[in-house]
Amino acid sequence: MTELPTNKKSFGLGPRKFREAAFEPGDQSVWTDTPADRERKAQQPDDEEEEEKKKKKKTEVETDALEEARNKEMRRRMEEYNKEHRSESLAEIHRKKRAMAGVGTREERKPFNRDTDLEISRTVEPAKKQSLLRDSASLLASKFTPSKRSFL
Repeated sequence: MTELPTNKKSFGLGPRKFREAAFEPGDQSVWTDTPADRERKAQQPDDEEEEEKKKKKKTEVETDALEEARNKEMRRRMEEYNKEHRSESLAEIHRKKRAMAGVGTREERKPFNRDTDLEISRTVEPAKKQSLLRDSASLLASKFTPSKRSFL
């Protein structure tokens, strides 16, 4: 009949290292099965595979539960150790000081109100206002003009 194909499809093109896990090609009988063999395989129950899957699933659930319990215990031990042997972090100390001083509460931002926020510009004399505007305009003009130096 037909020979099985080789598994060296990318020989010499991959990285030059040993495989980390053994290669298991699986069921390669598909290449040599006759129609009668296919019918026989289709009629056979796959009880063994189903049992293996159930066992595997059961062990995964058990290991997950054990790992979760272990993590809880380690977290509890770590918290106990930190309370006994480590002092508070600087951030925690700062947070406590701010809470005791009452600084931690933030005021809500008030919305813009034209009358109250622009009140200062009304109290300034018009001549002084014009001179302030000219001075600030000259500062802006000097910052955005092209430089005379060609290097930093």
